[in-house]
Amino acid sequence: MSIRKVDLNGDGISDLILQDETTGDVTTLLMQNGAPVSTITYHVAETYPSTYKITGFGDFDGSGTTDVLFHSLSNDIAIDWLTGANGVVVGNPSYNWMRTGYDVVGTGDYSADGNSDLLWRGETDGQLMMWQMNSSYIKAYTSLGQIPTSYSIVDGASDFTGDGKSDILFRGMDDGQTTLWAMNGSEIAQRIDFGKIPTSVSLLDTKADLNADGTHDLLWYDHDSGNVVEWLMHDGHPTVSIIGNVSPSAHATLISADGDYNGDGISDLLWNVGGNLVTWTMNIQGGIFSVDYVHDSNGNQVLLGATQIV
Repeated sequence: MSIRKVDLNGDGISDLILQDETTGDVTTLLMQNGAPVSTITYHVAETYPSTYKITGFGDFDGSGTTDVLFHSLSNDIAIDWLTGANGVVVGNPSYNWMRTGYDVVGTGDYSADGNSDLLWRGETDGQLMMWQMNSSYIKAYTSLGQIPTSYSIVDGASDFTGDGKSDILFRGMDDGQTTLWAMNGSEIAQRIDFGKIPTSVSLLDTKADLNADGTHDLLWYDHDSGNVVEWLMHDGHPTVSIIGNVSPSAHATLISADGDYNGDGISDLLWNVGGNLVTWTMNIQGGIFSVDYVHDSNGNQVLLGATQIV
């Protein structure tokens, strides 16, 4: 399973990672009940130059904890920090194949072997390269060809077919052409063409499971009509429906679509509406069960200040 959230010690609770852009120092905060219970600062520059930046997260060794990938901005080396059960770095294998002009665009598990893999893309030529990982080793290097730089990879980790393997979703930045590669390891099992989605329609989220069927769904926003549209995915094909309307004048911003706030196993939507936190609690059909303002434990409505983020 590809780990999307950062869980450094495998306790099921998301943790936080901070990196100082000047010194390269990395601080990990293991979280419980919304507060850090352990904080460790690693002085990266003591071993590696401060040009090493965090470029991806995944479970690259299949241990059940999130690992951290660094890529140097000045040479060809990538470093993989492997974390143990207590969230402490227990290994740091390095790889010196990838050129500096390549970026990590996906950390999915494309073969469903329990190890996150790495998808790299050339900044200038669009060349795609997959590293299939096996523990701390690169099991295979595979070229997937060139994707025009006018296409963006909007998701390289989610599973849109429900087979347990991560897929790759592309969209043309100029024409809205949207294409899904259903992956089977380093092989493209199926290419699914969704056609040209108007550029006035933007992707809000690709990580939610809005009907709890084990497949990631797509959430779109139509800027002309204000409609929020869901694609409930089945074997890589969508069932399309409008689930609500958010007028542009409402000053609403989607914060998250993959949180489950009532524990029913269905992804819910969290919005910032003019400084108000609002949830759309979803039902098993992918529709809205309820719309609610978020309140604190004292029953007071939660409001976001100008400098606050969620």
